[in-house]
Amino acid sequence: MKAQGSIPVYGVHSLAYRHSPLALGLIVAYSRSYKNGSFNDTCEFVPALLTSERVARDVVSRYGAGIFLFSNYLWNSNQNLELAKLVKRWHPESITIHGGPSVPKYDHACQSFLEANPYVDIAVRGEGEVTTAELLEQIVSHRDEMQQDPCFLADVAGITYRQDPSGQAGRVFRTRDRERTQDLDGFPSPYLSGWFRSEDAENWVAAIVETNRGCPYGCTFCDWGSATLSKIRQFNLERVYGELEWIARHRVSILWIADANFGVLRRDVHIAQIIADLRRKYGCPKQVVVNYAKNASQRLAEIVKILHSAGVKTDGIISIQTQDRQTLENIDRSNIKTVRYEELIEIFQSQKLPVSSDLMIGLPGATVESFKADLQFFFDRKVFAKAYPTMLLPNSPMAHPDYMKKYRITTDMTGHVVSTYSYTRADRWAMQLIYSFYKVLVGFSVLKYFLYYLQADHGVQALTFIDDLRKRLKEAPCSLPWTSALLQPILNTPYDQEWTRATYRWSAEDWTFFHHEIMDFVLSSYGIVPDAAMNTILSVQAILMPRGGRILPETLQVQHDITAYFQEIHSLRSLSQIGHNSHRKLSEYSPGMLEVSDHGGLCQGILDEKYMYDTHSLDWELTSALMFSEGVQHFVS
Repeated sequence: MKAQGSIPVYGVHSLAYRHSPLALGLIVAYSRSYKNGSFNDTCEFVPALLTSERVARDVVSRYGAGIFLFSNYLWNSNQNLELAKLVKRWHPESITIHGGPSVPKYDHACQSFLEANPYVDIAVRGEGEVTTAELLEQIVSHRDEMQQDPCFLADVAGITYRQDPSGQAGRVFRTRDRERTQDLDGFPSPYLSGWFRSEDAENWVAAIVETNRGCPYGCTFCDWGSATLSKIRQFNLERVYGELEWIARHRVSILWIADANFGVLRRDVHIAQIIADLRRKYGCPKQVVVNYAKNASQRLAEIVKILHSAGVKTDGIISIQTQDRQTLENIDRSNIKTVRYEELIEIFQSQKLPVSSDLMIGLPGATVESFKADLQFFFDRKVFAKAYPTMLLPNSPMAHPDYMKKYRITTDMTGHVVSTYSYTRADRWAMQLIYSFYKVLVGFSVLKYFLYYLQADHGVQALTFIDDLRKRLKEAPCSLPWTSALLQPILNTPYDQEWTRATYRWSAEDWTFFHHEIMDFVLSSYGIVPDAAMNTILSVQAILMPRGGRILPETLQVQHDITAYFQEIHSLRSLSQIGHNSHRKLSEYSPGMLEVSDHGGLCQGILDEKYMYDTHSLDWELTSALMFSEGVQHFVS
């Protein structure tokens, strides 16, 4: 690093996910403005973000050794650590500073992190804007001492650093914790201050904004920027408008709102109206991805309705995680009223707004049966549930050694929880497979309507069928070759587009073979004899599947009026009501017809040129009167 002159300061951001690096941008924007821009003569903030090894090699060769800022998340931590290793190889005197949610804050874990990664010089704990600025101030003032004894860093709150810059293990110093900043508007916006440039936005699929920070809840699996159990702090509304306008004007298609509980404040309805107005003016954003308030209210439905009316695609997401009481108690979430979720589902469905839910696979207290019950709860209410494997976030309460010991939590090499006191590794794998089957059969609509019919008319619950099918494929995969072929792509890759690409080429005859297998399975498992009603529902399932080159709209004549049948299903708050109400079976309906169209363009163009951005409300189904709500497009060209 230069002994004289300005020191290059680099921002590192993997472009693999093509999101705006908001946290990094806030840190650099604040450092540039710190003490009236006092660093701008001594630090050269390199405008080009280091997005890959190739870019880093080119940029660093021009500017030389310097200070490298890494913001570590689940999705980029490994890439950041690899690049830090390269930086130290190129210029050992460079200083690497790592912050973000994937840098551990617990004392022992942070020391282990530094010992395992000798090319990381300084770890930042908690909010990084003020900490980074103070770090730069100290490094600039003591640049000659940094390589010998960095003891001058001891007064910078919120960091853990090596006392021996050579990287030897064991010599690590932890400074006092830093208090959270209350005045968020003291942090300049990277959008409005010029740090984010028009050429940067050209490479983004999504841009991220914060309208507030903090979360009043303390769910043990969560670490919302280390701001859980804290008072909500707000950014000025004028600033929020300016950022949203910048993003819309630069035609960024997808907006991420990085609040922990969007919709918890009254002004959030106004923010939704701003987004809707910008969509009408600029044509963007086309989709909003957001984490809605946990104790859901009608305000959430109002927000989604405003966005939906302007053509902004979004789901009302119900973040219930689980219905199991013991598990909710274990994760300190029992104070969030689940009855509110049922009320909200009714509001959304009465207004025909898209709604979906988040669940977690493998929380402490979960079992295979409780997970099936969670999925069944939402199936009964005609809501698709997206389930995430539980990960041990390094700064979450769940990662505290005492909590892990209490609930006997073990993880794999990637940080996924694979067993607890309530389930084994085999149970955890069974839950994952059940969800994969559910995602294909219900989420991608392969057997969605068939499963509603099977449950309503024959009393076989959807999750019973799915789990029985899983067990049969495990015991005798050769007995169901078409079913095995259908499900295999989703088991081989975490990427949904691999499954859509595989089934996109299925012919009408292929679907017929698959449906014959399903009828045989139903007969052998439950003694249900296929009849005209079952043939009707399966012929409809086949016509609803996208297939390349199909000419639509298309009308199907059916032996039983399936549209009228599902109007009754739509009218039920839950399928559990069927046992208490008079229910007319599909076989009792007279002939009818169903028209199928392709409003989403799923049968047009080359599928490989698109990828599925989000899968909360899967739209791998052609348009018909059977749809529970208007589909939300999750494809980005």
